[in-house]
Amino acid sequence: PTSPKSSTCPLRISQVGTMSIQAIFLKLCAAGLCIVVGTIVGICGFLTPLVAGVPLRACWRLLGWSQEPLLQEIWFAPRRLVFAALLGAASCTSCFVWGVWSGESPRWRAISLLACNVLIFAIMSVYSFLRFKGSRGSPSEEPEANGPKKASTGVTQSFQQIEVDGREVTLRVFLPAENGGGKKQKPPAVVMVCGLLWLGEGLLGFIGLNFNDAFGYAFARQGVPCVQIHTPQRHIAQTRVMELALAACSPLYVVPGLRFLLLASDICMLLTSKMDIWLLLLAVVLPGILDAVVATSLAVPMLLLGPVGWFLSFANMAAGLVIVPLLHCAVRLGQYMLGELEDRSNYRNYLKEVEAAVTWAEKHQALLGNDGRLVLCGYSSGGHVASLYGLEQCVVPTNGKRRFEAVVLVSGIYDLRTASWEGVKRFLAPIHNMLYGDIIAADSDAKRAQVSPAAVLQTKQQKDLDPDCAWWVLNAKKELMGLPIFEEILFDSSTLVAGLKAKGATVKRAECGYNHWLLVFGFPSFAASFCEGL
Repeated sequence: PTSPKSSTCPLRISQVGTMSIQAIFLKLCAAGLCIVVGTIVGICGFLTPLVAGVPLRACWRLLGWSQEPLLQEIWFAPRRLVFAALLGAASCTSCFVWGVWSGESPRWRAISLLACNVLIFAIMSVYSFLRFKGSRGSPSEEPEANGPKKASTGVTQSFQQIEVDGREVTLRVFLPAENGGGKKQKPPAVVMVCGLLWLGEGLLGFIGLNFNDAFGYAFARQGVPCVQIHTPQRHIAQTRVMELALAACSPLYVVPGLRFLLLASDICMLLTSKMDIWLLLLAVVLPGILDAVVATSLAVPMLLLGPVGWFLSFANMAAGLVIVPLLHCAVRLGQYMLGELEDRSNYRNYLKEVEAAVTWAEKHQALLGNDGRLVLCGYSSGGHVASLYGLEQCVVPTNGKRRFEAVVLVSGIYDLRTASWEGVKRFLAPIHNMLYGDIIAADSDAKRAQVSPAAVLQTKQQKDLDPDCAWWVLNAKKELMGLPIFEEILFDSSTLVAGLKAKGATVKRAECGYNHWLLVFGFPSFAASFCEGL
C-alpha cells in the first residue's frame, strides 16, 4: 500500500507520456505567459527609476535648481533594457518550471511566482537607480555651470553672457578640437540664430536648446567655431499658444484620466517659477487622481444601472469639457496674481541681440580661433531673424570690406503677411495674426510687412545686396510631412529667393533632410561640404 505522501509525489519524466495533449498545451501556455510576465516585470523594474528621475531632474534644471547632467547612462539603456527583459523572463519561467516539477499545490506556485517577480522588480530597480545615480560622476569631474563641456568628439561647448537692454542673454559657443578638424588654416566663425517659433525658456526652451545644439556641433566637428544665440526667446506662458492648443484638444477631454494627462502637459509648458509647482499640484495632480479613482470606481455600477448608469457615465465624460478649461484658467489666474505674466509691451529686440552676438564674435577672435571672417546662419524662426539682419548687413560694401562671408538660412519663416490670404487661408489669418502679435509684437498688417524679409526685399528702401556674399537657402523635402496649406504658409521660400536675386544677391539652394525636424540628421553632410568650401 502506498503512503498518503506518495499521492503528491513530484512529476517524473515517465509520467509525461501519460499526460494528455490538452494538459501539455495548457502548461506550455502557462510557461509562455510566465515569459511575458517576467519580461514585463524586468523592463518595468529597470525603467521605474528612469521614468521617475529624468523628468524630475529636467524640471530641476529648467527652473535653475540644479545644473547636473541629464543622465549620461541613457545611451546604454537599450542594452541594459534587453538584459532586464531576459533576466525577468528567465527567472519567472524557471520558477514556474520548478513549481511544476516539484508538484507543489497551485497556491504555493502562485506565491512563489509572485515572490520571484517582486524580487526581480526590486533587483532591477536598485540596479537601474545605482546606474542612474552614478552617472553624475564625482563632483570634481562635473563641469561648472558656465564652464566648458567637452563632447566625445573633442568639441567644446561653453556659455557666455552678454547684456542687451538690461537683459542677460546667453551665447552658446561651440569650439572645434585643437587640430581644427584637420584644417591647415584658420576658418571663419559661424554666428547662428536659433528659434522655436520665436519661443524659449521653460520646458519648451529646454527642449529647443538641446535640439538646436546639434547644429553647433555639426559646424564645430568640421573645424568651424559656432556662436549660437536664441532670440527673442519669449516664454510660451506670455502668449496664448497654450490656449489655442487647449481648444484644439477639447474633444479628448471626454476621456477620464487622459484629459488630466493633457492638462498636465499644458501646465508643464506654462511653468515659470517654483510657485507654479504648487499650482500644478493643486490644479492637476490632485484632481487628476480623484478623476481616475471616480471613473474606475463607478465603471461597473454605471453599467448595472441601465439608462441611469449610461446618463451618469455620459455626464462624467462631458464634465471634462468644463473642468479642464476651468482648471487651466485657475492656473493662469494664479500666475497673474503672482505677477508672473509680463506686460505685453515687454518684448525683446531680437535684431539688437543678434548685433550684440556678432559684435561679441568679432571681439573674441582669439577665443574662437577664426580668421576674422564670419558666416551668418539661422534655423526655423531663427532663419527669419537672421534674414532680416542679413538684409541690413549684407548690402554692397562702401569701404570694400563686407561683414559676412555667406548667409545660410535653414527652413526659415520669411513672410508673415496675411492680408492677401484667400480661401482656407483667410480663416487661418486671425490665428496667425494673434500669434505674431503675442510673440514678436507684429499685431498689424504694417508691422507684419515690416518684419517679413520677403516683403522688405520688395521695398525701395532695401539697398542692393553684395553679390560676393552668397545666400544659401535650405529647405527640407517635406517641411511639415506634406501637411497642405501650412507648409506654404510657414516655410515657402520662393518669394524670398526671387527678392534676393532681384537685389543682386548670389543665391544657392539645397535640400536638407526629410522634414523640419529630421533635417537635423541631414544637416551635418551639408555642413561638411559647406565648410570645405570656406
